Amino acid sequence: MSAGKSVLDPEVAVVCGTSQFADDQHDVLLNPAVLFELREYRFPEYQALESLQEYVFIWEEECLFGYYRRQGNQWLYTMADGLDATLSLPAIHCEIPLREIYFRVESTNGGPP
Repeated sequence: MSAGKSVLDPEVAVVCGTSQFADDQHDVLLNPAVLFELREYRFPEYQALESLQEYVFIWEEECLFGYYRRQGNQWLYTMADGLDATLSLPAIHCEIPLREIYFRVESTNGGPP
């Protein structure tokens, strides 16, 4: 995936419709609708992608996510935590309970994140 001059590699990319690639090797996706990241927060680099509608950053060490949704020329930010929270992704008509994202994940103290 390319944002400006950088090639970026999110953990998960969702496309609505047909995937568009920069070359015949199909390793640079041009039209993601939703991106998920775990290791590194790179929203400032991704927000210039015209196709991007939602960006989700999921923390590994605690049950927490940050979520950006495009609204016209602006981005709305939401943050939620706890196993009872639900991540709603209107661009792909999907809702994911954090309980499912963190299924079988233990924190460093042995309990749930």
